[in-house]
Amino acid sequence: MKSKHKKSQKIVGKMFFGKEEIKDILIIIGFIILDQLTKYFAVKHLTKSFPIIKNIFHFTLVKNTGIGFGLLRESNTLLIFLTIAILGLIIYYFRYLSDDRKYNIGISLVTAGALSNLIDRIVRHNIIDFIDFRIWPVFNIADSLILVGIVWLIIITLKQKD
Repeated sequence: MKSKHKKSQKIVGKMFFGKEEIKDILIIIGFIILDQLTKYFAVKHLTKSFPIIKNIFHFTLVKNTGIGFGLLRESNTLLIFLTIAILGLIIYYFRYLSDDRKYNIGISLVTAGALSNLIDRIVRHNIIDFIDFRIWPVFNIADSLILVGIVWLIIITLKQKD
């Protein structure tokens, strides 16, 4: 009976935000603001592809209604619900089931990217992409955050197994 009580105290105790959680939230908010500002400037100022390094790196405005590589085009409602469900699972797992703070960097990056793209889906009904390396589909900062966050989580997980 005593161990059951301790477990419930642990979960209840984690419902409140401490210094580390507030730091994570501020990082997430900061990255969302950065991504949304860059998308705002892309929409306002990019009327055609703007070369930074000709034929290698351009800023090109693309309004993406699907996910990477043109998959699930025109499935905005489905993608909104999928994003919310996946974010909920990630946050639940790492907030309530894991005490390892090493994961927080990756989770914060993935959460910031997913929330910023979710804002686009809800407000604009598409995602603004503008970073164009010409050999890869056009993407945005939120996509980069998600990718870097996932790579971080994979590295941490593989290191844990060693």
